[in-house]
Amino acid sequence: DKVSNYGGYAEFHVKDLMERDKKAWASLRNNANGAEDGDLGRGSTLPSEAMIVLNLWMFATHKVWSSLAHCRGHYHPSQEMDYNAQEASIQSLDEFAAYWYGSGFDDLESEGMTDLRPHGFLLYDLAERSSNYFGTSLIFSDIGKEAIVNTQVRTLHQKASLLILEPSTCHNSDTESTDLPAKSSSYQEFYKTIQQLISQMQIPLIQHLINALYIGDDKEGIKIYAMSIVPQLISVSKTVHGYLQSMLIDNVGSYDAEKDFTNVMKALYSTLVPLGISCSDIGKYYQATATTATATGRNFPPCVTSNPSPFSHMFSPHTLANYDPTTSSTIYTSTIDLDILQIKILMKMGEHIAASWIYESGRHSFQTGTTSDILDGFSFLPDNGSSTSSSNN
Repeated sequence: DKVSNYGGYAEFHVKDLMERDKKAWASLRNNANGAEDGDLGRGSTLPSEAMIVLNLWMFATHKVWSSLAHCRGHYHPSQEMDYNAQEASIQSLDEFAAYWYGSGFDDLESEGMTDLRPHGFLLYDLAERSSNYFGTSLIFSDIGKEAIVNTQVRTLHQKASLLILEPSTCHNSDTESTDLPAKSSSYQEFYKTIQQLISQMQIPLIQHLINALYIGDDKEGIKIYAMSIVPQLISVSKTVHGYLQSMLIDNVGSYDAEKDFTNVMKALYSTLVPLGISCSDIGKYYQATATTATATGRNFPPCVTSNPSPFSHMFSPHTLANYDPTTSSTIYTSTIDLDILQIKILMKMGEHIAASWIYESGRHSFQTGTTSDILDGFSFLPDNGSSTSSSNN
């Protein structure tokens, strides 16, 4: 019920898009005979895209969090004596994978047809399409070309599944306190892996949003992708969240790419590291050159993810109250304020269990913000933060 309550805006928007498309088709048929599929252009594709980006993405993320909750024993149904937290946790991760890949996915490896590999029609395909805009794909000898996000998602999903199987990771009896798993190193690694997985899932949303912002005239596309990522930024920066909410959702009809693109991108870039994302994760937009910037007025600002949050000003994330920290550990430690902000938000929503997880293990304060750390792991509040810079011009 809570998932549907907080996700209601997505369902409302999808139904609104479907109703508008229905009316547009009716109008077309009343005014012209022989209407063909595609006569409405972008409008007819919006509802299904919104279903994937809003409804499905949120529910897939819910399944990832559910795996963590089951592992801790927080979802223990007292009436089911044979409940097994470990099995329930794995089932939630398996359901996440089903939502990510879909039944249409097939690697075709056994038939030697990697170049024709179907991506399905769900979140895996969403990531494949967005990687084409930013050059964030790798070529593998066995499966062919694949978006780095999808490689990372698969790796992290497998890692989380293996961690669940370790005896000390999850709640394992009816009498054991749900606090006990949090004290084990395997649970802490599982918790961090879940956070990394969610960060990777956000990358295609941001890439598609940037593409829509650059094109500029697809206002409904901008709104769909903004609705998918901007609400999540409230736990990163209230200032940036308010600016992007107003610009890309509430008043998206007034968005002017030539006038607004650069400032919107500055705001968006300032949120990357608190989300656990680096500039190299996003990549370089395929149309971003000095020539096109001059011709279109769409200038990409520098993307620097050496500092984890927009501290003193939403467009200048490099100081602490006009002080430039000399050690990276100071910068990373300071992001505990974002953890406290997220706890405050969760408490207002009545999500006390999720708030307790962040209190115990952190969220923003252990992110390094680099893809390279994902496979190797990282320490809580790292002594050496990584710096990744990317220029799109």
